[in-house]
Amino acid sequence: MDDLFALAGMAFFSIGALVMLAGSIWFYVEAFRESLGWGIACLFFPLATIAFLFIKPERALWPTGMIFLGGVLTFLSQFIYA
Repeated sequence: MDDLFALAGMAFFSIGALVMLAGSIWFYVEAFRESLGWGIACLFFPLATIAFLFIKPERALWPTGMIFLGGVLTFLSQFIYA
């Protein structure tokens, strides 16, 4: 039974990590679609991603939600695996 929980925890972690990766890629694609300057700024300056989220929420809200969902899944995986 412990092996089943360990497998479920690893699955949650893997799925959460993939969801976070997909959300991050989507976020950067949206930043580059807005302009080359926003894309480069978001890639190299972490505060620019927060600024982009608040200045352009119509472009950044769904990808940010996806990143948050992936983070929740990876966080929950720690309780399943433990």
